Amino acid sequence: KEQIISGFEYCGLTNFIKCSTNSPDGRSTPSKSMYDNCINKFIKELDIIKPKALVIFTFFNHPSLLADCFDGFSVISKKERYRVQRNNNYYILELEHPISTAITRERKYQIYSNAVYELVELQRTA
Repeated sequence: KEQIISGFEYCGLTNFIKCSTNSPDGRSTPSKSMYDNCINKFIKELDIIKPKALVIFTFFNHPSLLADCFDGFSVISKKERYRVQRNNNYYILELEHPISTAITRERKYQIYSNAVYELVELQRTA
């Protein structure tokens, strides 16, 4: 399986959490104008990076923030604690956030690994 991953020549990192509206305590919930500004910056980052795939850590089974930002995504795979979405431009792998304590660290690693391998295979067979 390690050879499959060799196709990743470039990885970029950005932080979508800056746009989060999921603050349980309400202290870090952005205003509407802050959220809109953040989404615009995130979309511009994607235009610059031009990714083939994005990996997003999120709350599993939480409604995707993608629906607020992008059109045309559809779930093409949903497994234990992750889902893969696709539109015409790229794939998005949504993984359960590492801070979750619902499962062990070892199980998370196994799930994350399986998810990345599946993402690569989906891209390869598209």
